Amino acid sequence: MEHEARNRHFEALTQQPDLLWLGQNTNHLPAHPAVLAAMHAAVDDFSFNAYAPPLGMERLRALILEDLGLDPAVFGVIVTDGAVAGLSHAVRTLLRPGDELLAAEPGWKWPLAFARSLGATARELPVYEAAQGYRLSPAQLRAAMRPDTKLVYLVDPNNPMGTRFEPDEIEAFAEITGDAFVIHDCTYRHFAQGHTLLAPFAPERTITTYSFSKWLGLAGLRVGAMVASHAMIARFAEAAPNALGSSVLAQRAAIAGLEHKHEFLPMVIAADRAAKAMIAEAVAGVPGLALPVPVSHGN
Repeated sequence: MEHEARNRHFEALTQQPDLLWLGQNTNHLPAHPAVLAAMHAAVDDFSFNAYAPPLGMERLRALILEDLGLDPAVFGVIVTDGAVAGLSHAVRTLLRPGDELLAAEPGWKWPLAFARSLGATARELPVYEAAQGYRLSPAQLRAAMRPDTKLVYLVDPNNPMGTRFEPDEIEAFAEITGDAFVIHDCTYRHFAQGHTLLAPFAPERTITTYSFSKWLGLAGLRVGAMVASHAMIARFAEAAPNALGSSVLAQRAAIAGLEHKHEFLPMVIAADRAAKAMIAEAVAGVPGLALPVPVSHGN
């Protein structure tokens, strides 16, 4: 079967130590010592023998809200097996056959696949235009909204373009989407030069996804989160796919990462921007070649 062959090929590639993987934007920088220590401690004290709390460790939930600057009186957190698991759960909870999901093109494709697997439709709005800054515009979204549009998926910063929305655009999206739900995928937020959350403008309708894969380098541990109003969190918790909690080891690593973010993230950002500058210099030296988005807010 094709999917079996692809999986075997994928694993074979990952076993080649001299092969550099550039396609997934993962963080290959050395982990902070506190993150490694937290993982070792979770092994040494056998805490991995027990299930984690179903919504996630309380310390981690609090740190995620603190990192986002969101009010814990308004918002709650479910820790998930990677941010993608949260995306999948949100889409499958909120959409029904005949409903529509709107997303930008180019963009990240998996939420569209989740929607279509339910019998919902997924419509893509083209943004690969210099005139609109390679990002979705409020006017474009307003014109696209229909009565059956139940969910709008915003990747911000955009994957793969690296563009991000301005504060006034975010506020406009909150108004334009009306009663529809919005997933604000903030996977690359930590790399952005300024970033505005949609959640404060539409707290009852916004699901914010949070990733540890890019800035902290925990892609293989599969830990992330979905952040939403307490009412929405209660709805998501009714049939969470990780009802027995996410990995204890991964959550301990994420806690340590957030506790030491002030030490680790500046090093990551410096390395990221140095690499971008090197790429820009190389592109500038090739006649006819240009970067569509010279200042990328992704990694």
